[in-house]
Amino acid sequence: MPVMFTRKHPSLSGFGMISNGTLVTVVGFWPPSSEVKLSKLPNLSQATIMVKQFPIVPAFACTTEKLQGKMCHQGVVVSCLTQSGGVSSQTIYVALSRTTTLAKLTLTEPLTTDYIAKFDPDPAAATEMQRLIALICEPPYTPLKQHVRSHQWRSHQNVRQH
Repeated sequence: MPVMFTRKHPSLSGFGMISNGTLVTVVGFWPPSSEVKLSKLPNLSQATIMVKQFPIVPAFACTTEKLQGKMCHQGVVVSCLTQSGGVSSQTIYVALSRTTTLAKLTLTEPLTTDYIAKFDPDPAAATEMQRLIALICEPPYTPLKQHVRSHQWRSHQNVRQH
């Protein structure tokens, strides 16, 4: 069962990778109700920890606040794209960008052009970005390979304005 630590337990102080928001999987209890075995702890090959109570909650589903900065290898479901007033474009961006592959992203509503327009930059910011890109110049001694890379990068800097 997937679970998430809700805070760092004093008995876990020597393990820097176990903190609030750490996702782990409970793989069993042995004997029943006395020992919990965890898997998928990063940078930890083997350890024994005796704790009477773990600060964990089920993690079958998580909010975007808990997922920020994490990658979801199992998949992401994003709902309420058109909810008015309650969900910011930044929150939806976090949810959409947590999955490792597009195939594991599930949307409960279709993406519309009106919804995608929420992600357009502020016109003043777009103008400033175009101005800064235009200021970039390469010295004459730039190697050809670097010049080609720079040209490719510039061709992909499409800052839209509305």
